[in-house]
Amino acid sequence: MISFIFVQICVYGQEYSFKTESAENNDYYEWMRYLKEGPCVWLDAPEKDVYGYAYRFIITTAEIYDNIFIEKVSYGDEGSNKQMVYKRKLPLTDIFRKFGLEGEVGGVEFIEWIDSTSFVIKMKEKKFLVSGISGETIKVTRK
Repeated sequence: MISFIFVQICVYGQEYSFKTESAENNDYYEWMRYLKEGPCVWLDAPEKDVYGYAYRFIITTAEIYDNIFIEKVSYGDEGSNKQMVYKRKLPLTDIFRKFGLEGEVGGVEFIEWIDSTSFVIKMKEKKFLVSGISGETIKVTRK
């Protein structure tokens, strides 16, 4: 049991929660440089012609500064009729500040999806697990 706790402490470090902000008013992205869609979750009981949903990770760059957006998209029957459900912006400046990442808020790299609502990114050569993206508040854990 002690070794399990030790491994957990070594693998994951600091963890903070951050409130995301709605980005519904942004109809388009300027300077999108990366988009990666996560795994689709298919519903056992479709609701109002929605058979499944997925989240998309998006990086945009304005001059030298990055922004990260999370979109939720829905799918119709057999993956048809893809529609955006909502769009949220991550507070990247706050995340950099809380974890003590110095310099420009930029150079963010997507590493991998862990599951439909969590992924790993790299910022300033350090890896972070971002989880709980289905809600307004996300958790960011330094790996």
